[in-house]
Amino acid sequence: MRRFVQERTTTSSARAYFCLTNRHTSAKSSMRITVRVPDDLGDTVKSTTENVSAYVTEALREKIARDRRREARQNILDGIRDYEGPGAEGGAEEQLHEERRESDRARS
Repeated sequence: MRRFVQERTTTSSARAYFCLTNRHTSAKSSMRITVRVPDDLGDTVKSTTENVSAYVTEALREKIARDRRREARQNILDGIRDYEGPGAEGGAEEQLHEERRESDRARS
């Protein structure tokens, strides 16, 4: 079974066309997504890898993981802020921010 969905936005560069396919024969299901990217970005990806799908899949997974970590960190900080109350100086929130800065410095 195949169905085509077209999503349009106000800017032509952000248009995405989706072709959704149900695949019951494989262990992992997959979805075909066609997107428009700037020429220089597309050229860089094509020159970097022979398997663009795997490259983009890995990039999307990394982005989703980063977003989830950022959201979890924010939830932790919100909980600490609620626990410590307004006006608490230093404390656990500042310690978490400092650990994040040190982690970023170590990766640089």
